[in-house]
Amino acid sequence: MEDAETSTVGNTTNFGPFQLIAPKRLLLRDQQPVTIGSRALDILILLVEHSGSVVTRRKIIDHVWPDLTVEDANLRVHIAGLRKALGDGLNGARYVTNVTGRGYCFVAPLSTSLGTTSDVAVSPAPTTATSVRGPRLPSRLARIIGRDGAISALTELVLSKRFVTVMGSGGLGKTTVAVISAHELLEAFDQAVFFIDFATIADESLVANAILSVVGVGPNSSDFLSDLIDAFCHRRVLLVLDNCEHVVNSVAGVAERLFADAPGVHLLTTSREALRVEGEFVFILQPLDTPPDHHEMTVGKVNSYSAVQLFMERAAASGYDTALAEGDVQTIVQLCRRLDGIPLAIELAASRMGTYGMTGTADLLDHSFRWQLRGRRNALPRHQTLEAMHDWSFNLLSNREREVLANLSVFRGQFTIEAARSVAGRSNLDFPEIDRALAGLVDKSLLATSTADGSTRFRLPETTRVYALMKLDEGEDKHGATKRHALYYLGLVNMPRTPSPNGNTSWSGLHIGNIRAALEWCFSHRGDADAGIELAARATPILLELGLLRECEEWAERGLSILGESHLGTEIELALQKSLAIASMFTRANGADVRAAIERGLSLAEVLGEREQQLDLLAGLHIFLTRLGDFHGSLQVATRSAEVATSIGGTASAAIARWMLGTSHHLVGDHIAARDHCEAGLQLFPTSMQQRFDVFGYNHRIRALAVLARTLWMRGLPDQAGTAACQAIAYAERLNRPADVCIALIYATTVLHWRGDEAAADSAISRLVALASDFTLGPYHAVGLALRAEHVVLYGELEVGIELLSAAISELRTKRHNVLMGHFNAVLARAHTRAGRIEIASELLEAALGAVLQGGSTYELPDLLRSKGEMLFAGGNLYVHEAEQVLLQAIRHADLQGAPSAGLQAAIPLAAHWLETGRRREAHALLTSIYDEFTEGFGTVDLCRAASLLRAAAHECTVAG
Repeated sequence: MEDAETSTVGNTTNFGPFQLIAPKRLLLRDQQPVTIGSRALDILILLVEHSGSVVTRRKIIDHVWPDLTVEDANLRVHIAGLRKALGDGLNGARYVTNVTGRGYCFVAPLSTSLGTTSDVAVSPAPTTATSVRGPRLPSRLARIIGRDGAISALTELVLSKRFVTVMGSGGLGKTTVAVISAHELLEAFDQAVFFIDFATIADESLVANAILSVVGVGPNSSDFLSDLIDAFCHRRVLLVLDNCEHVVNSVAGVAERLFADAPGVHLLTTSREALRVEGEFVFILQPLDTPPDHHEMTVGKVNSYSAVQLFMERAAASGYDTALAEGDVQTIVQLCRRLDGIPLAIELAASRMGTYGMTGTADLLDHSFRWQLRGRRNALPRHQTLEAMHDWSFNLLSNREREVLANLSVFRGQFTIEAARSVAGRSNLDFPEIDRALAGLVDKSLLATSTADGSTRFRLPETTRVYALMKLDEGEDKHGATKRHALYYLGLVNMPRTPSPNGNTSWSGLHIGNIRAALEWCFSHRGDADAGIELAARATPILLELGLLRECEEWAERGLSILGESHLGTEIELALQKSLAIASMFTRANGADVRAAIERGLSLAEVLGEREQQLDLLAGLHIFLTRLGDFHGSLQVATRSAEVATSIGGTASAAIARWMLGTSHHLVGDHIAARDHCEAGLQLFPTSMQQRFDVFGYNHRIRALAVLARTLWMRGLPDQAGTAACQAIAYAERLNRPADVCIALIYATTVLHWRGDEAAADSAISRLVALASDFTLGPYHAVGLALRAEHVVLYGELEVGIELLSAAISELRTKRHNVLMGHFNAVLARAHTRAGRIEIASELLEAALGAVLQGGSTYELPDLLRSKGEMLFAGGNLYVHEAEQVLLQAIRHADLQGAPSAGLQAAIPLAAHWLETGRRREAHALLTSIYDEFTEGFGTVDLCRAASLLRAAAHECTVAG
C-alpha cells in the first residue's frame, strides 16, 4: 500500500488554479500548460510530495542535482523562478515559503483527482518570445525623498539611451530609484518590464539563466545567452538588472550582446561599478542633499534639505515625536554630513531617535556601535547594518585594493594623489600599483573624486573611512600608515607657499583636516614628538589663517610645553611663541602671558635677524598696547615699526607701518595725521590690487579702513565715514575670517552710532555678537555686548541699557580690553545723567577723565568733557558756570585734535542752554562757527540737531528785532 504522503504523485495534484501531473512532468494552470524550468519543476514535485513539512536545502540539492556540487545560490535562483511561475505572493497567494535557517515548505492546500493528461488539451510549452510575461517588479515605495530629479532623468535616459547603469556606493538607494523608474516606464513598454536581482547569485555562469527564469522563457539549448537573445529579438522590453557588481563580468557580456543583437531591449542596471561595455550610459546617483556646515542655518533652512527630511521622517517612524528646534540645527547638520547623505546610513541612525533622542543618537555615531545599528527586518542582509553594507563592497576588492583602502582611512577629508602615494605605499616602487588600486576604488564607488585648480582630489565618504579604519586596526600596518601620513604633511607645510590673494584659503581648507590628524598622531603616546613640535610651528599659522584660534593656541602651547634644548632659541620656538601670542590675544584677556609671548618672540626675532618677524611682533605689541588703552605707548611702537619697515624695504611693509601710525595718531587724538597715514598706506596698495596684509593675526587693511572711517567722522566728513565703514565690513566679509569681520563690525558700528544710523547699527551689532560667540572670540563678544547696550541706551529702554552696559564694561575690564573704555564710560555717564543719578555719573566721569589725563590726551577727551558738561547742567543752577566752562574746554580740545564732529557734539548742549536762557546770539555764533566747517552729512543726527537749534536761534534773533 502506498504511503499517504506520496500517493498524490500518481494522480493529478490540485492547488489553487494549478494542476500538477508529476508522472508526466506537467504543470497546468486553468488547464493550460505553464512554462517552467525543469529544475524548478523537480523542486515543485519534491516540495509537494512533502507538503506541510520543511524540506532542507541539502535534501533539495541532492534530489535535483544528484552527483553535482551546487551552491545554495543556484537553489535560490530556481526557487525564485518557481515562485514567479506560480505567481507566489500575487493577490495573497502563498505556495512556497522559506523557513529561515532550515529550508523550504509547500504550504498551499492540496487535493487530488484521477484525471490524466488525456483529460486536458496539452500543447508543447512555448519557449519563444511569444511567451514572455510581464510585468515582474517589486512594489514601489509610497513615498521617496529627494529622488524626483534622479527618477525623472533616469526614465528619459532609458528611453533615449537604451542602456543605463545607475552607479553609486552602497546604501544610496540605487535599487529603489531603478524600481520606481521602471514603474514609471510600464506603460511605455506595454507592461513588458522585468526585474532580475543578482544579489543571491554567486556563480557568474547563471546570469543569463536567471534572466530567462524571471521572464518565463525555458532554455532551448545549452547556450542560455543565445536563447535569451532569441526570446527578445522581436520584442520591446525593459530589463532591470539589479546588484550587478559581484557578477559584473557576466552581466557586462550579457548586456553588451543584448544591446547589440536585440534592438528592442532596453537595459537599466544598478551596480557599484560601471559595466564598461559598448552602449552603456553611466548615471551616477548622488547622495541626498546635506546642509552646509556654517552657523547661519535655521530650522526652516535645514528642513529644505532632503537628507534632513529623510532623517526626521524615519525618526518619527521610530517614535521620536519632537519637532526640530533651533537648538537641534547644528546637531542634525553634523549627523547628516557625517552620514554623507547616504539614505541607508540616515535611516539606520534615525531609527534610534525614538530611544536615544537627538543628542544621544549623535553620541552613538562617535562609537563603533554605529556599525551595529540595525535596519528593517525585511531588508537584504547587506542592508541590515552599515558594517554589512561595507562588507559586501570590501569582499569584492582585490587584496591590493583592500590594503590601499585601509591605509587611506588615515586621511581626513580631501587629499591629493601625491599624498595617497606617500601614505598607501611603502616605497616608490608601489606607485603604479597604488594608482591602479585608486582607480579601482573610484570605479567601485568607494573613493570619491573632485577637480579643483586643475588637479584631482580624493575623499573617502565618512562611513567608508571609519569602516576602512576598522580594517586598518585589524592589520599590521596601522602605525606605519599614520607615521607616513604625519611625515608627508610635515613635508608639505615646510614647502614654500605663496599667499593666496584676497584671503583665499582654499589650500589651507584642503589640507587642514589632515594636518590636524598628523598633529594628533605626533603628540600621541605612539607619535613623534620632534616631528610634532616642528609640525605645530608650521601648522599654527595655517590655523590662524583659517580663524581657528583655539586650536592654534592649543597646538602652540603643546609644542612649547615639550620644547627641548635643540629647539630653544630657534626659529621653531619663535614661530610657536608668535602663534601663541596671536591666538591668545583673541581668545583670552590681554594678560601678562600674552605680552610675555610677544616680547619673547621679539627678542628671538632680533637675535635671529628675522626683520619681517620682528615687524610682525611689533605689530602684535602695537595691538596689545592699543587694547590695553596705552595709546601713547602704541604710538612709540608704531614709530619703531616704521624704522623696521624701512630696513626691510618694500611697499607692503611701508603700508603696514603707515597704518599702525594712523591708528595710533587717531587714538591719541591727532586726526589730521591719522587720516594722512591711513590714506598714504591705502594709496600704496589700492583696493584693486590683490595683496594680503595679515600681520599678527590681523588684516591691517581692514584695520586701516576702520580707523579711516572713524577719522573721517571726526574730521567732519560723516558721509565719507559711512562709506569707509561699509567698505571695511565688505572687505572683511570677502576675506571671511571671523576676527577680521569682528574688527570691521566693531569700529564701523561706532561710526554708525555717531551718524545716527539706527537700523544699520542694530544689524551690525547682531552679526558681531553672533560671530564672536560662534568662534569663541571672548574680547570681541564683550565689545559686542557693550555696543548692544549702547544701542539700547540710545534707542530703547534707558534702565535696561544702563544695566547691560554696566555689566559689559565690567567684563571688558576683566579682559583688559580698554580701547573703547572711555567711550563706553561716557555713554554710561550720560545715561545715568538722563536717569537723574548725577552722583554715579560724576564718579564715572572723574575716574575716566583721570585715567585719560594721566596717560596723555586721547580721542576720548572731548567726549568725556562733553558728558561731564551735560552732567553738570543736570545738577542745577549751582553748576551752570562750571558746565559751560567744561563744554567750552571740550570744544577747544576737539579743535586742537582736528575733530569738528566732536566739537559740534559738545557745542549742541551748550548752545541749547544758551538759547533757553536768552543768549540767542551767542548760541547762534557758537554753532555757526562749527556747523559751517561741514560740507556733507546734513542728514546725520548731530547736524540735524544743530540745524534745528540754528533755526530756533535765528528765529529768536529776528523776533527780538
